[in-house]
Amino acid sequence: MVKTLIAVFSLTFLTLGLYFIYQQTTLEKNCTDRIDGVVVENYIRRHQHESTTRVNGRVTERSGEDRGAAAPVIEFVYKGKTYRDTSSVSSYPPKYSEGEHLVIFINPSDSTQWYISGDTALKTLGIVFVCIGAVFAAIFLIVLRGGKRIV
Repeated sequence: MVKTLIAVFSLTFLTLGLYFIYQQTTLEKNCTDRIDGVVVENYIRRHQHESTTRVNGRVTERSGEDRGAAAPVIEFVYKGKTYRDTSSVSSYPPKYSEGEHLVIFINPSDSTQWYISGDTALKTLGIVFVCIGAVFAAIFLIVLRGGKRIV
């Protein structure tokens, strides 16, 4: 059971990591037109954070704040048409300021596909996931060999 669980974790992280890297690489390959864009606002993807204080098992205080990661809303003109779109990448605190000018790369055959130049969040996340998957794979191999040296 433990071996199966470790193998599943390893394959899941490796697969997700490779998928994220593939997504970013494909986006960079397809988005070849360079244009200028401006951040018109930061869209906050809100979620409620709640903390509870307990004394002797009883709730004595409940508090929370509404907070979330910010995704830049970019406005740009491409082939004479003005577009306004929200980035799929969010950060907390916001990475970009309102009014900030950015370089955008856009897919000439599909204007809904674009990315901010220098933003490699998907690729970085993919690398982290691949590393975690590799660690689980190494643990799986050690467990599979019963703790005996492989080399």
